[in-house]
Amino acid sequence: VIWPIHNGEHETGLTIHRIAREIDAGDILYQERYPIVFRDALPETVAATMALTYGKVPDAVRMVCEQYQTLIAAAQPQQGGQRYTTPSLAQFRQIVRNHERLRQLYGATSTGADSR
Repeated sequence: VIWPIHNGEHETGLTIHRIAREIDAGDILYQERYPIVFRDALPETVAATMALTYGKVPDAVRMVCEQYQTLIAAAQPQQGGQRYTTPSLAQFRQIVRNHERLRQLYGATSTGADSR
């Protein structure tokens, strides 16, 4: 959640991919994008959005298991993208600034529903 906010995005996502030697490098089997759940404070935004993500994981894994052969045949290599780790202090400050800007644009919600 923090890296999409760092990049000024209002959506995040869930990806299930094949295992590869490199981190996050395997062919994509399943991918879903959804809005970040903005709250007044960054930790609340992260917690609310992660709760939404956790709720999506069982259905995504079930679908991949049920349709594995079809998904393997149609798997797409990951294109470009970036790999992230723990943010530096400067990156964290950018995350905090972008959170405030995006929260104002997309609205903080108290129910977890997308307020747009």
